[in-house]
Formats: sequence, C-alpha cells, structure tokens
Amino acid sequence: LALSALIPAGSLGLTPVLASAVAGAVIGEALAYSIGYVSQREILTSWPMSKYPAVMAQSEEFFHRYGTLAVLFARFVPPVRALVPVVAGALGMLPRRFYPASIAACLLWAPAHVLPGLLAGSVAERWGAKVEHYGFPLVGGIIAIGTIVIAVRYWHSRRKTAVPAGSRSSQQ
Repeated sequence: LALSALIPAGSLGLTPVLASAVAGAVIGEALAYSIGYVSQREILTSWPMSKYPAVMAQSEEFFHRYGTLAVLFARFVPPVRALVPVVAGALGMLPRRFYPASIAACLLWAPAHVLPGLLAGSVAERWGAKVEHYGFPLVGGIIAIGTIVIAVRYWHSRRKTAVPAGSRSSQQ
C-alpha cells in the first residue's frame, strides 16, 4: 500500500506493482494450500497453529460455512486470510476447486490494496508534495510503528502469562 504511493511520481510502475502483488499473493496461497494438502489435519494442531486455537477454529468454521467462497472471501479478512488456504488444503479441498477461487481472489485483492496508495500518491502530487521526499521515510515510519506495536503486544502477552511472584507463595 505504501509503495503504491510512489507510482504517480514515476518511481514505480502500476503494471509491475500490480503484477508483483498478484504473483506474491498467488504464490503465497498456493504454498500454504500445498502445505495443508500434504500434511492434512496434522498441520492444524502443530506449531504455530497450535498457539492460536481460536483463530484456527474461526478459520475452519469460516471454511465450512462458505466452502469454495471462503477462499475468495478470506483474502479480504485478516488474520483468516493467512490460514484459510492451509485449512482448505488440510481439509482436503480439491485443487481444481481451490486454485480458480484463489487466483480470482488475488486478482481482486491486489488492486484493492494498490489503488488506495496510488490515489493517495496522486493527491500528494497534486498538492505539490513530492513522494520521493517522504515516501521512504513514510515506509520506514510504518515499519517502525508496526515493530513497536508487535513488541508491545508481545510484552503484554508475556506479562499476562507470567505468574506473579506473590501468587506462588500463596499456592504453596
């Protein structure tokens, strides 16, 4: 999304960005589906899936409710997006049903994520701002903020799972 803001400035081309987004999404889903298809249900109870039983249950329920359409819908629903291809493979969805839905989803998803950045970059160009001047700091800032959010969530989850020192002595 952030890199697509560089398209109006001429730093990146629309066609290569869209093609890269589609290709990356198709390859990622195909890999996840293949892993699930080869390992069957075993993958659903192994690490890292075993750390997120609620998300796995949500993904499996989503898949059972919508079937082939789940593959299409899931591309637009994080964090289910990452798990539905694995679940589809693990539950034995046939490749001839999975791949057409997956490719269609990726073809719809890529423009939905690239075009907002393109429009934002166009607006910035109209206002006289040059994306080259703030594009890379913006991407760096987004990465930094994301890293901080992940670190804070990790710290909070570790803190919640830690047993308080006072509770150990009262249990003995």
